Amino acid sequence: LRCPICREAVPLPEPGVGALPPSFLVNQLLDLVASRRREVVPKCATHPGAPELLFCESCDQAFCGVCLGDAHADSRHTVVPFSIAVKRMSEILLYKAQLCLNKLDAAVEAVGTEIAQLDQSAEEVTDQVEASFREVQDLLEQRRKTLLAALQALWDGKKGLLQEQLDLIQAERSQLERECGATDGQLEVRNLTKKISDLDSKMGSLGLLAEPRENSYLRYDYVHNGALEDVSRALGVFGRLQTSRTFPPLCTLAVADCPAHLEASAVLRTFDYEGRPRTTGGDPVTVELTECEGEKKQLDVRLTDLGTGEYVLAFRPPRVGRYSLAAAVLGRSLQGSPFEFAATNGVDPDVVFGRRGSGDDCFLQPVAAVYGPGGLVYVLDTGNCRIKVLTPELAFVRHLAGVGVEERGGTGLAVSPSEGTLLVCNWKTRRVTEFDAEGTVLRGFTHAELREPTTLAVNSVGNVFVVDSSERCVFVFDRDGTLKKRIDGRIVSSGFNPSAIGVAPDDRILVAGSTIYVLDSDGKPAETMFREGRGKGRFSGLCFDSEGRVLAARSDRSKNSVLLFDAVGGALAFTIESRSGRLGRPGGVAALPGSRAAVVDLGNNCVKKYRYQ
Repeated sequence: LRCPICREAVPLPEPGVGALPPSFLVNQLLDLVASRRREVVPKCATHPGAPELLFCESCDQAFCGVCLGDAHADSRHTVVPFSIAVKRMSEILLYKAQLCLNKLDAAVEAVGTEIAQLDQSAEEVTDQVEASFREVQDLLEQRRKTLLAALQALWDGKKGLLQEQLDLIQAERSQLERECGATDGQLEVRNLTKKISDLDSKMGSLGLLAEPRENSYLRYDYVHNGALEDVSRALGVFGRLQTSRTFPPLCTLAVADCPAHLEASAVLRTFDYEGRPRTTGGDPVTVELTECEGEKKQLDVRLTDLGTGEYVLAFRPPRVGRYSLAAAVLGRSLQGSPFEFAATNGVDPDVVFGRRGSGDDCFLQPVAAVYGPGGLVYVLDTGNCRIKVLTPELAFVRHLAGVGVEERGGTGLAVSPSEGTLLVCNWKTRRVTEFDAEGTVLRGFTHAELREPTTLAVNSVGNVFVVDSSERCVFVFDRDGTLKKRIDGRIVSSGFNPSAIGVAPDDRILVAGSTIYVLDSDGKPAETMFREGRGKGRFSGLCFDSEGRVLAARSDRSKNSVLLFDAVGGALAFTIESRSGRLGRPGGVAALPGSRAAVVDLGNNCVKKYRYQ
């Protein structure tokens, strides 16, 4: 044999290998070989001389290549030697076991961290309990001192009066003793008689000094009212320990794609460990909303606890794009957090009312709408020669007929802010009619210069502004129909061709064709609010909401939409443009309470209600 260290030839002793001198390295190699796992390769009982068994990974079956080789010979089967399959599975088993161990280690760490946080919370709550009861003890001590101070004041007052009376008695006694001592050397009868008379008169006054002017009555009573019971009752409800059985991994957050610039919300629902919905609130919930792209600036989220185990997260995406909303309950993230969603530029209508026809829920060429008397929506249904009255939720109320919309000629509808009445203009009869909310006609007028009145508006003093499409101008009438002024291209612009008009709360006038012009209350041009772009579009309706914002319905070649301006003469703040419920041809628009807008869709014979904040 050769020595494994020096590689020199060593003769083998007669007793054999066991007679060789011991070697540390050889012993280590023997121990290593003995400790290795010996893989037993099974053989086929029918063909013991055949190669080792094979393993089909597709069928998960071990087989003999001689017995069943043809059954696993096609391309659908992945066949490897059985020893390799065992080795692979052993490695997979060890890998999976290691993953499980890692998860268990993470679980141990998480539970340990929670226990540490629990201990810390318990210590903090203990300190808070002690501090709160110290405050109660301070209040009790303050009350005790107040009562003792009041007792001391009463004690000192009574004792002072009695001491003053005692001093007075001593003074009288001393004076009497001096006077009696002075009479020892006076033997005249008249002097003695006078002294006796003085003492007799003093005897009557000394009777008052004999009675104490104060009394010794002092008493402490603490059951004269229900204060003790109130204190006991208050202490019974003083302080409260809060805990939660919420299991954050089972909590859900429902968030979906929403329009940009509008307030959206997501609902977080909490569950306990058994999967039962929680019915109480109070859990510490933290949320973080960020943009997925750009600066990833954190945005404001308003959290509302409904007290039912649900929490509403309100937020407003500032622009179109993708956002990430991360939520955690009890300091632990929800499963799947952060949640991603998209803010789009489309605004779907909340309510759609109407279809083509003549029924109560039908329209035929609706063109204008106003939010008028009684908090109702009035829609000019031109094709049916009527005005349909709806609630702000777009529910049918009644119809108004015979109010100047005959011959299918009604095109403009307005509200008089000073009178609370409605006015309609008819392009066929060339007449303006005023009526109340019940459909009673109050007055009407026409004028020789009116050719094709299409829309109108009324200011705070009752002046009526009528757009005449044929004359391409705006006529200004007083309430009685007297023509006061004509506003045309010579005053505004050479290309002046108005199609919509509105009067702001401050009586400024907005006139729009393809451009929005702002006029002062006298009709003089002040500024241009919106200039026509590349698209040859036109405005069909103007109105103002309660905050002074301007809503303008516009149609052009590429899209139909409603533009929102933050003020008269202000910048464009938002565009209402629906993808799923596209506006066929927007007509008039009316601002409703709650930042809602009712838009007349002439192309689809309906009214759609949108949210713009």
